[in-house]
Amino acid sequence: MAQKNYIFILFFLLTITIKISLAEEVNNTNNTTKSIYDYEDDEDEEDRKKRKNETFIIILDDSNYTNVIDKYEALYIIFYPSPCNNCKMFMPHYIRLSHYIYEKNIDLKFAKVEGPNNIKLVNKYNIEAFPTVILLFKGKIYYYDLDINSASLYKFYKKIKNGPIRTIENLSKLEIVLRAYLKILLTTIKDKSLIIYKSLEDYATKNGKIEFVSCISDDCIEKYGKDEIVFFHEGEDKINYYSKEYEPISKANINSVKNFMSIFDIQYGTLLNHQKKLDLLFENDNKKAIFYFRDSNNEKFTSKDMVFKELGKELRLLNIYTYILDITGDDIYELISNFFVVSEIELPTVIYYDLIDKNQDSYTYRLINIREKNINKKYILDFLENIKKGKIKRDLHTSFPPKFKEKDGLINVIGRTYDKDVIENKKNVLILFYDGKNEDEITKQYKELMMDLSEKYSDNEKMNIVCLDLEGVLVPEIWIAFAEATGIEELKKTTRDEPDYDILMKGRIKILKEHGLGLKEIQDTIATIDPLPGAKEFLDRLREKTQVIIISDTFTQFASPLMKKLGWPTIFCNSLEVAEDGEITGYKMRIEQSKLTTVKALQSIGYDTIASGDSFNDLGMIQASKAGFLFRSTEQIKKDYPQYPAFEAYEDLYDAIVKAL
Repeated sequence: MAQKNYIFILFFLLTITIKISLAEEVNNTNNTTKSIYDYEDDEDEEDRKKRKNETFIIILDDSNYTNVIDKYEALYIIFYPSPCNNCKMFMPHYIRLSHYIYEKNIDLKFAKVEGPNNIKLVNKYNIEAFPTVILLFKGKIYYYDLDINSASLYKFYKKIKNGPIRTIENLSKLEIVLRAYLKILLTTIKDKSLIIYKSLEDYATKNGKIEFVSCISDDCIEKYGKDEIVFFHEGEDKINYYSKEYEPISKANINSVKNFMSIFDIQYGTLLNHQKKLDLLFENDNKKAIFYFRDSNNEKFTSKDMVFKELGKELRLLNIYTYILDITGDDIYELISNFFVVSEIELPTVIYYDLIDKNQDSYTYRLINIREKNINKKYILDFLENIKKGKIKRDLHTSFPPKFKEKDGLINVIGRTYDKDVIENKKNVLILFYDGKNEDEITKQYKELMMDLSEKYSDNEKMNIVCLDLEGVLVPEIWIAFAEATGIEELKKTTRDEPDYDILMKGRIKILKEHGLGLKEIQDTIATIDPLPGAKEFLDRLREKTQVIIISDTFTQFASPLMKKLGWPTIFCNSLEVAEDGEITGYKMRIEQSKLTTVKALQSIGYDTIASGDSFNDLGMIQASKAGFLFRSTEQIKKDYPQYPAFEAYEDLYDAIVKAL
């Protein structure tokens, strides 16, 4: 996985092409003189000949560098090995700029050093890789690490010579600059001795994609604010203010400024139809994104684009991008869908992608074949929250899902469906692993054998058994009823509130002792309790359809009168420890994790289980069963476990159970 991500990133980074039309100087915007940018773009035959001519490049070595370096105020040096494949890309730009500088009579010289044969020079300038370009300016060393083109080389030199942050005299000249560049960071900070200003200067020196300018004239400050950092860009907002939209300027540091720019440079909820729109994801430090894959021919799902635009505004402060991908789009769709393995049959699909910079590994999570009503902000935010809580598994980088699930009795399984179809399958599974692209005769024979076996054993189905919770599902909560009868509010707490049953019961027993209450008083209350309206009819109807067991954490001393009212269904429950005077002294669990353990025991003897309950202690048996449902549960449990259908009416629960049989 890590390797594939690395290749993916490299692809985008290497294919970035940025064409910037710039004014070489603010005061010379109307000058018709050919700039280096034009010089590079408009190469003719004569220029191509010059590109190979290294007339203006000095050859340096360990023996002559001391006589050369001190002669020049500004000197570019490229360190290269021989042979050097990467140099073939860089050297033409290097040579081209040397000719341009010579023609313009600019005080900048160029040199080259064959690194491996000149160790003194390599060590002197701490050269660790080839090719490496440095600029010597007034005795200081500046390492070049920007784009491979002559325009960027020249721009880097100008930043070092004139200062990385260009000073603009007034608002009218600033507006000229704003028209000339795609991305600009403006500072109106007057005190240039501040740490943040010095940090911006260092950062500006190394950044070739953003123009850094300073304007502290009265008209600039009036329009953009005093001591402000303003970011002009191509994103949705076009312009953003650090202190107004991010945090007070007093808290600014270079990392926070970088983060500020990356956040507001996000083109949130954009239709991803061009390479340039994806570059941001891989240029910034925070590489997180939500991708919404859909078909533009489906109006139901294109109408949900606004959901992701709204999400984009909200999530950008968390450094999460939002992108929309249309199946009818250009090569971007094909590229991204292949990388994430998104098939047309799975649309619409939502992918959350989080690239971990440290090891080039990534986390991918997906929602596939989403229902229209679920495509809303809350649903997607819950999806992200459940990822954060570890409730959603990371997606496996696997092959495309088959267009059919079953054929000739065989289920087609891929990595993404393996857990559901194999691990979580309550049946015995025979698996054939093979190379789908290179299917040989032996594989075909095995598939024929498995088809025969599938046909032979297709009717060998397990028996179903439904496992139901008691309290809250079929009868009222006993302890709540007793609390209301006695007026003791503390006894209203149930497993809905306290997942740890041992803590819950010990607390109840302590309260009973404090109030001098025992088994008789509780049984007197139970005698007044009737099943919930419709519960007996539901249970009778369900027992006609399939086998039913009630699995409860209640006690035999409580359950008997209730079972009589329900028509004596089978119940597995626990037992109280009671003294001769009726005091409840303790309790005895039938078995540890009784509900989950019972379900697994039933499965071990050939049953498929279907489970339903309302509380935390029901989740174990629900999760372990072939199908599981929440019934009249709390909003918090339903929110935390959205994967389980939740019902409020017996009719709906009955229909869901029957469908799962």
